[in-house]
Formats: sequence, structure tokens, C-alpha cells
Amino acid sequence: MKMSLSVFLQLKGNVFLYKRLNRFLCYHFILFLGKIYYMINRSEKNLIIESIEYAFMGRKSRAEIKVITKNVFRGILAHYYEKVHNAYENINELDAFFQKYIEAPGLNKLDDALKKGKGVMLVTAHYGAVEYIPIFLALNGYPVSVVVKFKTTQLEAASKEQVKGFGMNIINAANAQSITTHIMRELRKNRVVFMECDEIDEWRPSKTNKIWFVNKLIGVDRTLDILQRRTGAEVVFAIVHRFDMLKYKFILENCQDMLKRFGSSFSSIGAVVLKSFEEYIYSSPEGWYQWKNFAKLERSDIYKEVYKRKSGFPSLQPT
Repeated sequence: MKMSLSVFLQLKGNVFLYKRLNRFLCYHFILFLGKIYYMINRSEKNLIIESIEYAFMGRKSRAEIKVITKNVFRGILAHYYEKVHNAYENINELDAFFQKYIEAPGLNKLDDALKKGKGVMLVTAHYGAVEYIPIFLALNGYPVSVVVKFKTTQLEAASKEQVKGFGMNIINAANAQSITTHIMRELRKNRVVFMECDEIDEWRPSKTNKIWFVNKLIGVDRTLDILQRRTGAEVVFAIVHRFDMLKYKFILENCQDMLKRFGSSFSSIGAVVLKSFEEYIYSSPEGWYQWKNFAKLERSDIYKEVYKRKSGFPSLQPT
């Protein structure tokens, strides 16, 4: 079985070096490792390139797409640097870093949602500095619960050690028999449950509720709507936008914010969240690192024909 980028970057020898390098050197070491990985795994690199071309066909020129593609690969590796920084940095130094470099003007929206007493589904995505969100919130006193899948046992151990003593619950999705039951239990304790709306491999797509998402017609994942109906929890969409490695903004939007932009044209909260997230993908595509899995989304046969006729790009078949 081919080694994934995540596993490759978390090989014991690499982790040994991460812990001994300063932030600047660690970041550039990961960029170097990423170049090696994509030189070896050209098919994965090409899949990402084709996904970006597909998403921006008719929107950007060839030259613009080339720049976007370069920035996307750098953004993917920046994410893995943040994952390492989050897991292995001293917690006090990490807190100081957050306080200095993360601007978070909208936390009152999370406070207002918690006041309703039914828990909050904090919906985010594989975008920007997503790894920083749970610990940032926990360090600021919020009762955070996170459902995660660890690629390596050493990262799981480091993450659990990192959050000891300040109220964060970590649920390993690989071990939990029913993730939905665990999430509802945490929401009923009026906790902030950290979720990602672009877990493409885990989607339960609707056959009737369909939207255009990044140039593809998809069935909306039903999970978010099901959980909200069963618990009455509030939904807050959140991302940490990365301007550079020393400047971040934590952006939060409640349902009212999202519906104000889109009106009542969407029948589900899952659709509204995805359309909100799509805006960030188009405005800052380098922030998203799900481009490889994006190829797995199905598109209609009719749209395939339109795509073949109107684009000059190579055909991208779902995997």
C-alpha cells in the first residue's frame, strides 16, 4: 500500500528532527520533504493539478491557474507544518503564539450559540490552519470535543498529551463504534463539537438535495442536518485563514450570517455551509488541501460532455 503524505511526513526520523529544529527551519524542512514526496508520487501530484484545473476552468487563465497550483502545494505543506507545530510544541509557547498571531474578532458568535444550552456544531473544513482551532478554543476556555482519525500512533499520543488538563475531549473515530452517538452525547453536555464539512470519504450524500460545489453537481451530505434535527444544536461555521505563517484570522459565521448572503434558496444547513465554504475556496484556493479527494466527487454525465466540449483541459475521471 502506498504511503500517504501524512504518514511520510510523520516518519519517526522526520519527527525526531522536527522536535529539534526551530519553527523556521522546521517549516522549510517540511517543504523540502514535500518536494521529495511529490517527485516520487507523480500520479497524486497530477491528480491535484487536474482537480485545480477543473475547478477553475472558465474562471481563470492558464497562467493564473499555474500560480494557484504552485500556491496550493505550498498550502498543503503549510498545513502539515501546523499539524506538527500543534502536536509537538510546548503548550505555553503554543498559547503565546496563538495570542500573538491569531486574530479572533468573532468569538462572541460562539458565546451566543453556547448560551442556548444545546451544544454547538463548530463546522470547519480542511482549510487554512484548521489544526489550530481546537487547542486555540480550549486554551480560551471553551469546552471542545474533537472527532479525529490519527494517521500514526505517535501523533495520537502527542495530541492527547498536549490537551491534558484543559478540558478538551478527543474521540478517535477509528475506535468509536458510533460516531453519531458520541457527537450527540457531547452536544447534550453543551459542548463545542469540532466537525469538518469536507470529509468527502465519509459523506452520506442526499439523492434529492443537490447543489453545485466547486464546479461539480453533488448530493449534499445529510449528516449535519440529521444531527441538528436530533439535538437542536446551533451550527457555527469556522475557518482559520492563513495570510502567512505569522498572520492568521479566525473567522466565524452563524446561520444568520450565512443565510443573509444566500437568502432562503437552500433547504438544508449542510448546503448552506458548503456554499459558504465554496466562497473561501474560490477566493483563496491555496488554503484548501482536499484537492486530491475532490476528484472523487461525481459529476453528471451531461456536465461531463459540457466539460469536454468547452474546456481545453485533460479529462479528470472520478477515482
